Amino acid sequence: MSSTKRENGCQLVLLRGESPVALFAGDLYGNRQIVIRSVGVQLESVPWINGGTVLASGEVALIVDPGVLLDAFDPDAIVPPDAIVSESERGRGVILAVDDSVTMRKFVTSMLERKEYQVITANDGLDALTKLKRTRPDLVLVDIEMPRMDGFEFTRHLRASPETEELPVIMITSRSGGKHRQQANELGVDAFLVKPYKEKELMEKLDELLHSEEQENE
Repeated sequence: MSSTKRENGCQLVLLRGESPVALFAGDLYGNRQIVIRSVGVQLESVPWINGGTVLASGEVALIVDPGVLLDAFDPDAIVPPDAIVSESERGRGVILAVDDSVTMRKFVTSMLERKEYQVITANDGLDALTKLKRTRPDLVLVDIEMPRMDGFEFTRHLRASPETEELPVIMITSRSGGKHRQQANELGVDAFLVKPYKEKELMEKLDELLHSEEQENE
C-alpha cells in the first residue's frame, strides 16, 4: 500500500509494509499509460527496477517496483554516517557479515553477539564497501551469491586495497563445488564454509584467525 504526503514543500510517497519506507518524489504525474523498455545489462540485476520509459518531454525515467523495493529494505542494515565502533565496544572483535538474506544476517548476528562479538551487517558487496568506510572490522563473513556485487567481486576489492588486503575473510555459501572453492582460494579467502554449517565450526575458524595468539599466551 502507498500514499502521498507533502512535508515542507517536498512530496513523499509512503510505502506501508512491515517497515514503512518514505520515498522523496520530485513530481507526481498521476496515472499514465507507458511503454516499458529494457534498461540493459547495467541495471537488469537491480531487482526493484522493472525497466525504463521515455516521458513526453523526452526524458528517460526508470520504472521502480515499490513492492520489491519495500521487501528489500532492511532497517537493521542502516548504520548512521558517524557510526564508529569504539575500542570499548569491540568486545572480542568486530565482524562484518555480508549476506543478502535477512534471515541469515539476523541468525549470524545473534550467534556472534552471544560470543561477545560486535557485528556489522551488509546486504551485498556494495553495501559492505560503504560500511568499510565507517568502521574497520577484524574479520569478514561473506556469502557468494548476492545482487549488485557478489562475494567473489567483493573479496577481490578487499585484496586489491592496501588497507584491507590482509583482512581475514571466511566465505560462507551453499555452493560446495570445487570451482567455487578454487576461485575462493585464488582470491585469498582464509576459510570456506558450506551452508548449513555448525556453530562450533564457525567459532573454531574465528578463534583460529583472530585469537590464536591469545590462546598461546594463556
